[in-house]
Amino acid sequence: MRGQQTLNAGTIDFRLTIHADVFERIHQNLSRSHVEEGGKLLGYLEQPATRFTDRNSSVEMKIETYIDSGPNLSHSEVHILPDGDYQEKIFRVMERWEPKIDHVGTWHSHHCNGLATLSEGDIRGYFESVNDPNYNLDFFVAYLVKKLNRNSIDGDFYLFIRGDAKFCRIAESSVNVLRGRSKFSDFLKAAEVLSSENQRIGYNRASQQEMTQQPKNRAALVEDKHWFLVNFPRAELRRGRQTGQLSWKWPVQWGNQIYSFKCTYSDQNKLILEAMDNTETIVKKLTLELNDERHNQIMDFVKSLRSTPNDFEVNP
Repeated sequence: MRGQQTLNAGTIDFRLTIHADVFERIHQNLSRSHVEEGGKLLGYLEQPATRFTDRNSSVEMKIETYIDSGPNLSHSEVHILPDGDYQEKIFRVMERWEPKIDHVGTWHSHHCNGLATLSEGDIRGYFESVNDPNYNLDFFVAYLVKKLNRNSIDGDFYLFIRGDAKFCRIAESSVNVLRGRSKFSDFLKAAEVLSSENQRIGYNRASQQEMTQQPKNRAALVEDKHWFLVNFPRAELRRGRQTGQLSWKWPVQWGNQIYSFKCTYSDQNKLILEAMDNTETIVKKLTLELNDERHNQIMDFVKSLRSTPNDFEVNP
């Protein structure tokens, strides 16, 4: 994992301005949720060029508002995968109103799991975002909500810079909160309400909450997230749209053969492992208990399909 550094005079003078109603909308969103939530931050870079050339220069960014994660997002207590198609369409509508507005970062919450820092997966994803050739700016801001209070939220802002191997936490003294509301607030709040309603209609809510309603199961999800990121970095956690069940999915390659693996949390506190070939045919299946032996058993299950001990690759 690439390291975190402290933002100081030896690196870059970065100033952030944000509308107060961004925090208000986030608070309202989290007040009705027991899982990770998030959104795409929109705003402006307050300098003529979008590319960063002078590390000793001063840079100012304004966060105007955010687009919610959409009706077809996948999320749980330990992951969030936004509805990218929805966010893109909303952004294109906003561009017609304000051509200068840009995607400047993202926010998401750990209020449901107690994690006070960005996960390894978060960090990796943000480095990929800021270094994406299709991303317009050289700066990417990530806001992590750590705690939901009765009338407020606690969180940290982080800065990622294109081409830089480290990221940094933005000091509170460098963040200026503007009073009042963004001119886009009414439109985006209405869109967020509709997204939320469609989420409730789409998911099987009883099944969605079954696995994670026990504290030990929520703790298991956090442990599994770390284990999968270390052992299978391309693994993604998804929630079934109809069943509401959570599943890890990841590829493994041996020579020219790629297998897809799926690990599903069932409603009976068990794990259902499936291995599929390149025709999506299930070639092996196994049911495990959700206990301390599961990680070794998952790895044994994956390795059992090897042709030889030396052809195991986790990053096809």
